Amino acid sequence: MKTSRIFALALIFFLSGCKVISFFPLYSSDTMVSFDEVQGVYRTNKKRHYIIHPPQVQEALKRGGLAADSSLTVSEELVLPRPLVQLLSELGMLNTNRVFAELPAEKIGKAYLVITQSRLDEPLPEYFKDELQNRAYLGNILEFDILVFCRLGDKLYADSHPLALMEMGVSGAYRYTPVHTFAQVQLNADTLRLKFMKNDFLEELFEKNRIRIEHVKREDDGTTMLTASTRDLQKFVMKYGEDEKAFTYGSDLIRETPWK
Repeated sequence: MKTSRIFALALIFFLSGCKVISFFPLYSSDTMVSFDEVQGVYRTNKKRHYIIHPPQVQEALKRGGLAADSSLTVSEELVLPRPLVQLLSELGMLNTNRVFAELPAEKIGKAYLVITQSRLDEPLPEYFKDELQNRAYLGNILEFDILVFCRLGDKLYADSHPLALMEMGVSGAYRYTPVHTFAQVQLNADTLRLKFMKNDFLEELFEKNRIRIEHVKREDDGTTMLTASTRDLQKFVMKYGEDEKAFTYGSDLIRETPWK
């Protein structure tokens, strides 16, 4: 496996920074959990994040449809703008078997989709069929990630990796290796707190020979990516899950009041 290919990625989670990344996911079939209350529209700095469960969006469409001048009310906490719903339908992102094809069939119901709008000064267009399916728009304005929650011990974790748009047949999308990031999760009222393991903490463990876990390093900047199996990754995360110095890097996502 070549390092250059491993790190040829376009998007990583919906917060930037020096987080620990992994080639394999943190979740496994026996640790995945549903977390529907996380659904909503959140803000961080100058970005807006839509966290949705596609089957529920489909159900909302069946119940009331989508009028030409209206938003779609999925739940009390989640109201989606009409252009975004059209976008998801056009790109096939409400088809869970397609979007979550890599997950075990019986676990698809426990996965979520995150759509990040990175340029709030550029509203989603009413007509997008040709405009959205190009490299510049998908790469610079909209990002798509698969979000899976898992419970390890008494702590809840979120695992996220970019959605492989090219593999889904979206023209002009980037090709990249979907590396995973993971974070401890707390949801307090309308504040979603994500605490990542900082890369500096991992590097210190390696320097002091305190851990042995499979990994690779990028030659140009020394960035580390864990390549251990999911089970070994879970053991590592559980070992340091209570360490106050481990999961410290993160930010709060603030849920927006739904509009109609």
